[in-house]
Amino acid sequence: MGVVLTEVLKKAVPFDSAQEVSFEVAPGYCLIPRFEAGWWWKFKEAHPQWFDVARKYKSYRHPYCHPAETIDACPEFRSMDDLVDWLSETLNLPKGVTNLLRIEAHNEGAKALRRYIK
Repeated sequence: MGVVLTEVLKKAVPFDSAQEVSFEVAPGYCLIPRFEAGWWWKFKEAHPQWFDVARKYKSYRHPYCHPAETIDACPEFRSMDDLVDWLSETLNLPKGVTNLLRIEAHNEGAKALRRYIK
């Protein structure tokens, strides 16, 4: 599970949920799923640069395409690296934390791919 991701997101915009947050990977997209109602909306309000950075990393799902679906959702990316880079740049994370997130994300991705291959 996403221990590092959970801590990073709690520092970005605190949340009450005790559940760990993890990366979601499926064929064709990577994202961080909704885990607490209204949290992504608060994140986007607290970090207004999120959208420009998401476009830089070629997010293909954003408010101009799917406004009703994305106001309280993470942007979707085609690769785990793009998702981690987006989060890292949006939150101005130190390189070490980014590297830990990348390792965690790729571990989650490998588990998800094994589920799809079976």
